[in-house]
Amino acid sequence: MVKSFAALTIATWVKQSSAINPVLGFPRAPVHGKPGKGFDYSFLDIPPGQDQELVETDVIIVGSGCGGGVCAKNLAEAGHRVLVTDRAYHFPAKHLPMSSTDAGIHLFHNGGVDTSDDNSVAFLAGQAWGGGGTVNWSASLQTQGFVRQEWADEGLSFFTSSEYQDCLDRVCQRMGVSTKYIEHNENNRVLIEGARKLGFNAKEVPQNT
Repeated sequence: MVKSFAALTIATWVKQSSAINPVLGFPRAPVHGKPGKGFDYSFLDIPPGQDQELVETDVIIVGSGCGGGVCAKNLAEAGHRVLVTDRAYHFPAKHLPMSSTDAGIHLFHNGGVDTSDDNSVAFLAGQAWGGGGTVNWSASLQTQGFVRQEWADEGLSFFTSSEYQDCLDRVCQRMGVSTKYIEHNENNRVLIEGARKLGFNAKEVPQNT
């Protein structure tokens, strides 16, 4: 109970505090780049009720995140009818970026306050159309080698093959993943410089910018 109350108190303070963002050098909105028009999705508006709805499609993809989005694009370009389902709402580019308070309400599961069963770990889980590509500052990490090896040891040898690496590279290329346009705030610059001085291997996280 104490851990739960402490986590809730900290999360509420972080969202409501007017001082924390200036201290961290975190701007209200990105200081570089402008949101584009966005894609005009075609959504199915199914009214509430007990009546059945018949939808004809070739493929159903559950989840609108980066993985589901790439699969949907590839299948649609191959001529298939594709339906992407998601439990979340779609906020067009004109509604972004949101403040951290509004984003916590509209873009994250449980208002941005989730904990493990024993309340020892607090975490964020996105709940928005676009999945992690919408809320996770576009971080795009390839599967790490030790994870791929662990899967291969369980009999899934494909994950240590060059073919799987080619798949990762193609997805990253299509999404425009790079570190080229990253601009760090003062907080990040201090962390990176401190890590380097201590001999730690500090790298920028690739983003689909």
